[in-house]
Amino acid sequence: MTVAKIGASVWPVRVAGAIAITIAIGLGFAAWKIGATHHRMARAGVAVEGRMTGAYREVRARGAPSLYPTVSYRTTEGRVIVGGLEHSVDMAEIQRRRVVALRYDPDAPERVHLASAMAGARVCCPGSWPALAWASGPWD
Repeated sequence: MTVAKIGASVWPVRVAGAIAITIAIGLGFAAWKIGATHHRMARAGVAVEGRMTGAYREVRARGAPSLYPTVSYRTTEGRVIVGGLEHSVDMAEIQRRRVVALRYDPDAPERVHLASAMAGARVCCPGSWPALAWASGPWD
């Protein structure tokens, strides 16, 4: 009976541990994927000049809305594309006919980013992982 009692009190801890490990792996994969996409666009994205159309897509999630402006640009093949940015911006930045520097994916020209959002930003810094582990540790 003692063994059953010990086993009964241990399983919630094991389940919680398995859930925590699964969440950590998922977050790690998501951070890697975002970082890899960012790095690829910064490295292989085609730089072009485009114009804001003045239109935007508004996404509301927990508080203030995120605004994704629509831009038009010409690919190196001469194709004109009108599409939404992958990054949100402030309302003050959305101005009709404003010229902006862009980077688009050569494999999927509809995917476009502001060049300023791609320049010099590191999405995932490996040096931050030990600090994150220390900060989330069970230090009583």
